[in-house]
Amino acid sequence: RYRIWNGTNWGAGWTTIGSVATENATYDIGMSVAVSPSTGDLYLAYISGYVALGADDQIRTARYTGGAWTTTKEALRYTEYGITSVALALDSSNDDVYVAYSARTNPATVASARVYYRISRDDMTSWGNPQGPVDTAADDVYGVDVNSASSERLFVSWFDNTDDDILGDTIADIF
Repeated sequence: RYRIWNGTNWGAGWTTIGSVATENATYDIGMSVAVSPSTGDLYLAYISGYVALGADDQIRTARYTGGAWTTTKEALRYTEYGITSVALALDSSNDDVYVAYSARTNPATVASARVYYRISRDDMTSWGNPQGPVDTAADDVYGVDVNSASSERLFVSWFDNTDDDILGDTIADIF
């Protein structure tokens, strides 16, 4: 859901973007947003169907432009993997959209999660093939984040709950 701040007040009510967004009791953060520095458009990715991991997990997307949200192509649709987190970033040089995510390859096995990403080069109307895994081994992985503050690279990081480590790797050089 969203409301708009007009510089003085919040809009009167909430408007629903995705009615199928769900919450998981273990993995709290199921959404991510990025803003295009060139257009001001907002890009949103959120996990849907992950109450019971692996049942029908999806990463859905939407774009805010011209004063309204529009649903765009799912980054992942009805996967058998157990998606545990999602992060979104833009390549500021060309507005390519990157969605990084952690997913259990066996939804019932906590230590089977890996980190992957996909790229959309057309405002999330289509997605390239999954890339990765970018991590070195499966584990209890979540808390995926993409640092888009660098003008030279997009860096994905994640939390390894087994070892209490934060790990990461570059997924794109964006000079």
